[in-house]
Amino acid sequence: MSGQGMDHIMVIQWWILLCISGNSAEVTPSFWPSFRLGSDVSVSCEVSSLPEGATLQWEREEGPTSNTTLSCNNTVHMVIHSVHPDSQGAYYCTFRQNGTLLYNVSNAVRIEEVSSDATLTMYRESSNSSLVTLLCMTSDGYTHASWSWTPLSTAKEVQVVTTAMYGSNDPFNERFSFGDFNGHSFPLYFSPVKFEDCGRFNCYFENLLVASINVVTLKVSAVQPSGFPRNHPVVLRCEVSEVSGDPVTLAWMRMEGSRGLLVKQDVLTETGPNRTLSVTLPSLRSDQLHWQCVVFTEGVLRVTASLTLTLPTKTTMSSMTGMGTETVVRGVITMAATLGILGLLGFYCRRPNGTQAQRQKEEPAQLKETSV
Repeated sequence: MSGQGMDHIMVIQWWILLCISGNSAEVTPSFWPSFRLGSDVSVSCEVSSLPEGATLQWEREEGPTSNTTLSCNNTVHMVIHSVHPDSQGAYYCTFRQNGTLLYNVSNAVRIEEVSSDATLTMYRESSNSSLVTLLCMTSDGYTHASWSWTPLSTAKEVQVVTTAMYGSNDPFNERFSFGDFNGHSFPLYFSPVKFEDCGRFNCYFENLLVASINVVTLKVSAVQPSGFPRNHPVVLRCEVSEVSGDPVTLAWMRMEGSRGLLVKQDVLTETGPNRTLSVTLPSLRSDQLHWQCVVFTEGVLRVTASLTLTLPTKTTMSSMTGMGTETVVRGVITMAATLGILGLLGFYCRRPNGTQAQRQKEEPAQLKETSV
């Protein structure tokens, strides 16, 4: 029998096994409506179990998606940031066994190609590689457009950029840039994203509010002791800039390849004072170097922030740091005594004897002549 025939038999056998075990993919949401331009689309796909060698992932027609994905337990989450016309099309949740496709579930992304003045909320990682794209588009034509920003820290609105059909003003900050204004579309970008960039961004065409977007930022950090921290605690810290409306679930996951293992999570509320989640590692090990802090709202993934730790190289100084104080003091005393003895020996070796000293006193002119 040909290899292709064997593959077909294997697929049929796996279909039978899946039907017997009741293992099938469930996509949330099951029905995908049209999405608002510039919004974040968050979906998930879950199976009852993942046998050895099986994979569950999101793909597009051209292959695995480049959007933000997270695999945890038997679920794979996906976030499509700032959907735009190029984001439209079919997305597949695929189930493969040892590389062989067993089945997939498909849904399509369709977007509304005009903005709305209703407020969108997007979550973004604060990092040097992070980018925020704010889209603003209308079907009517205008000659002037602008973006304003109300930082969460000051609550005072500032003008980011104002543009016209035949001219523009520079953005107030070099991290901000904007696309061409054609009377209908005026996108705004900023990168890198800082934690302090959180707040409300408004897009105006003339004096009409066309888009309003609330940006929530997320940052991660690690506090490691000085010296050689392999046997010392390490504190991982994750902080979200704002919690408004729905509760926010912060979770720390230790990554094993592309899969995340839940270590700790907490639910933050608008009225609660807490905006952080910390994990203390008693010691740093080689299997605890890759982490992600993730944000969920209403059970769907919003954003991830990666943190990679490194095991320090043991240097001479770090080795001394690990010594006891008494050992270091004894070493310093021993070194000083040795140097003192060597100095005395050098002094006596260079000192002239009595006869030579007497001759130096009696014949100074001769010494002066011979020294020329």
